[in-house]
Amino acid sequence: MYAWLAGKTTMAAAFVRDSEVRSAFDRVCWVSVGQEPDTAALQQTLYKQLVTRVLPEAATMDEQLALAELKEAATNLSVLLVLDDVWVDSHATPLNFIEPSSTTSAVMVTTRIRSLLGGASEVQCEVMSEAAALELLLRTGGCEDLLEAPPRAAIEAVKACGRLPLALGIAGRMITQLADTWQKELGELLEEELEG
Repeated sequence: MYAWLAGKTTMAAAFVRDSEVRSAFDRVCWVSVGQEPDTAALQQTLYKQLVTRVLPEAATMDEQLALAELKEAATNLSVLLVLDDVWVDSHATPLNFIEPSSTTSAVMVTTRIRSLLGGASEVQCEVMSEAAALELLLRTGGCEDLLEAPPRAAIEAVKACGRLPLALGIAGRMITQLADTWQKELGELLEEELEG
């Protein structure tokens, strides 16, 4: 089973942290690929996540042998493999150890490039609605009780964060740190934190 996600890393992280998702898999393996990936290092990381030991030495020198070791290590496991921030489709190939015929494992790829992976199911992640952004901010900040009537400071924080999940997560953590003074101090601190 393949599940491909195009869009935001933070949404993928939230998906992976979901208790139902985590309970559906024996292992969750995650690597950030980027524009110029070190494939050998990423394969090593994935192997450690699967079996908590390093790849056999011979496999560290051979991309195909390393992929075979990853596939062998994943045998009889249900695995969610997350390949984050993929820029070129060929970068995913030596990292994808999930067998296409698997009915218990899945691959999720985050990318900024539409239609990067042919034949993949694609989910476009757009900017959050204001209501969803407020909910994320207040829940992250531990202020669920304010969801019915969000304070002005929360609404301004959502605007300052551009309704982007990563920025809202930062703002939510700031709320928890500021405790009782967040409604007075958050706006100024966000300007400093999110400048540029």
